[in-house]
Formats: sequence, C-alpha cells, structure tokens
Amino acid sequence: MDAQWTIQYLPEQRLLQIITRGTLTGACTEKLVREIQQTGIDLKKTGILMDNRDAELQFGTMDIYDCPKMYQQLANGRQTHLAIVFREIRKDTLFYETVCANMGYQVAIFTDYAQAVAWLTAALAGPGQPPPGEIGT
Repeated sequence: MDAQWTIQYLPEQRLLQIITRGTLTGACTEKLVREIQQTGIDLKKTGILMDNRDAELQFGTMDIYDCPKMYQQLANGRQTHLAIVFREIRKDTLFYETVCANMGYQVAIFTDYAQAVAWLTAALAGPGQPPPGEIGT
C-alpha cells in the first residue's frame, strides 16, 4: 500500500501530529514536507510528532542522508523539534537519528508515543519554562 498520512494540529500541546501508514519512501517524504508547509502553522513554536508505527520504511542510504535536508524547507529548519515514533528501533532508524544530529537537526527516535510527546513538550518549554498546556497555571 502506498503511503498515506493525516496531519493534525494539537494546539494545547503545540504539536503538529502526523500519523502515517503504508510504505514510506524518500519521494513520499518530499510530498509530506510540502503538505506540512501548506498547513501554515508556525513551526518556530510548534513541535512535530510523527507516528510511523503503522508504516513500513523503504529508505536506502541516500534517502537517509537526503531526508534531513528537506527539513530546511520547513519554516525554522534546524530549530524545529521532530519526534518520530516507530514500532521498533532498527539500525537504519538509529542511523537516521545520527545523520540528523550531525546535520544539526533536533530529531529524536522513540518506540513509546508518550515518551516522544514528553520529549517534545520539554523541548518546546525550554529551560526554566512551563511546558505547553501549563502556561498560566
């Protein structure tokens, strides 16, 4: 099955949630990045939570290197925090996380959805700031 996804903004958490299913390739990722841009959401103050637990990845080595370069097309590039949840962590997903880090992108890989949300929430709050949803309480 070709890749499909839903994009939903969660304003209380300041997260752009992307749920994918099907087979993800480098070409699919390019299309997804364009759709994220079209949402018009200010990614300077929003984290991206990508749930790939129901997707199969078909990325070659060059796809892994090229994919992070597409993040620069997003509004705030290297300052945007991206948490990706996979069904399992494999060597290629760890390699992807390393490539992103080496290119200066704020990307973390998880198998636990709640841990991914917690990481994004802490990253968006910044040091000494209350997490999103707790501002003003």
